[in-house]
Amino acid sequence: MKKSFFSLIVAGLMILPSCAPIPEEKIAELKKPPVPQSKANLYSDALDKFGAMLIAYQNPDSTLYLLGKTVTNKTACGNLPMDISQMVATAVNRLGGKIRYIPYDPNYLVNEANLRFPVNRAVPALVIDGAITECDENLDNQNKGVNADVFMSVHGEEGSGSGGYDSGSNLTRIALDFHLMDYRTSALLPRIQSSFGADIRTLKGGYSFGLEALGSSVGFNSSRQFSQGKHEAVRTLVDVSILQLLGKYLALPYWRCLDGAKPDPLVISRVKNSFILSPANRRLATIQFLLRNFGYTNVSTNGVMDNATQQAIVDVASKSGGEVQAEVSPALYAYLYVNRPISLDPEFQSSTVMQQVALERQRLQARKQQQAQVKAKQQKAKRAKKKKKQAHKNDRVRFASGLETAIIYRPGEAGEFVLMSGGRLNSGTGYKLVVQPEKNCYLYVFQKDSLGRLYCLFPSNDRRDGLRNPLSAKVKQEFPGEGQYFYLDQNTGTERIYFYPVSKADPVLEQGIREINIEQIPDERKRQIEKDLIQYLATKDIVQKVETGSTFQFQGENGTKQGRMNRIPQLDNGKLYVFTFEHE
Repeated sequence: MKKSFFSLIVAGLMILPSCAPIPEEKIAELKKPPVPQSKANLYSDALDKFGAMLIAYQNPDSTLYLLGKTVTNKTACGNLPMDISQMVATAVNRLGGKIRYIPYDPNYLVNEANLRFPVNRAVPALVIDGAITECDENLDNQNKGVNADVFMSVHGEEGSGSGGYDSGSNLTRIALDFHLMDYRTSALLPRIQSSFGADIRTLKGGYSFGLEALGSSVGFNSSRQFSQGKHEAVRTLVDVSILQLLGKYLALPYWRCLDGAKPDPLVISRVKNSFILSPANRRLATIQFLLRNFGYTNVSTNGVMDNATQQAIVDVASKSGGEVQAEVSPALYAYLYVNRPISLDPEFQSSTVMQQVALERQRLQARKQQQAQVKAKQQKAKRAKKKKKQAHKNDRVRFASGLETAIIYRPGEAGEFVLMSGGRLNSGTGYKLVVQPEKNCYLYVFQKDSLGRLYCLFPSNDRRDGLRNPLSAKVKQEFPGEGQYFYLDQNTGTERIYFYPVSKADPVLEQGIREINIEQIPDERKRQIEKDLIQYLATKDIVQKVETGSTFQFQGENGTKQGRMNRIPQLDNGKLYVFTFEHE
């Protein structure tokens, strides 16, 4: 990636013969002690705007923890800060939203471990790595005057402001490089980087500098007057670098936070690719969702190309200035996504955060009430259980309302094997579920992966034989079907399969499954339904111990083999059985 160079021209007090003399009152003003002020630069408000963008786009959808490595000056210039880690921390922390910065302090961690304080430390997902990588001083020492605050060449183009300086004055060029690194693998994320530079020139005519930026990274330019020098130039580079770094990673149109900036081709490409890789039956519904953001409220997110949708697409295409055609395409999706009408006013961020806090308080209160109800229900059941003690406590009684389960996996052509709880499976492995209820029951089976996504394994619209609830007693069933398998994707981590057998249909689960199976449902709505179902299942009592069930047959490596099923007792009590295995 090419570096984009800011040109910052810092003036001195000496007067050029070719320039007008500075008035005495101006000289007296310059000699006054500096007034305390907050540390702000030309692009400080861009970070506030980007923070508002994070909330408006709801990206990331969960808290993103960033670990900050020590960012140092790796050049020989001693007049630049040697450690800019605090500048990086300030820039990231200013974003707000769901971005959280974790400082890297080994001494603090060691001392904390020695004191044995109980902690609940967040594990970072990414690491910010960077440094001051370039510092070239005294680049311009020819005694030749040029009447411009800024005179630079980037991509073969020259940019200029107004004023005057002697080209023999001091010129310093500095550059910063930043990368994002995966915390678990310590590998750099490809193409997610930021590299910016700045030209700092000392003028002889007043404390001011012109600022202009052109380049392949963001392509924006500006010109203002500041009484700031090299250290503030470094802070400016840090702010813009963090903005671009996280904008690229989250695939957000971060350039909208910078006046006069141009779109980032990498982000546009990633947005288009996300549309191409999305399920074909959801693409139109996604377009319709974005059209409603543009004010086309008569458009329904039904995934059907009706007259309202077609007219809205034609209208957007006509207003795009030829950027997109009136058709459902990656280009149209990228245009709607990037130009989505939102408020970048930081006040929007503050009000939205307060709304989120209030909503979280309501959810917490509702959760407490729900937990109290569950606790009361448990106590009531415990009292009822005491009244129904059986005469022979030591005899093992089999209730005629249990459910027997087993999970079979097929790693290749070698045959089938029984998967034990806590076992390990590799990506691409096929697996199926075997169940046999002891009496008629309604069965709900879900699988939750390491990313928190929830999938309904049964009941399912994909079964060829049309099997539905309730299941018949003493009849062995295989999911997804006879001779069929589920297959693990590439998302490794802990997988959990939930078995929830009950004697009557559960209205909450039935409604959630109906909605989640709608093909045109927006992805945001689907994720919310998944979260609601996970919270609902969390309220159920979990079976702490399973029993040994009956035998069953499966096709092993050398022919038919027998295995033992697990038995979930007391089906009528509505208990949840959780089967866990590791996906590698």
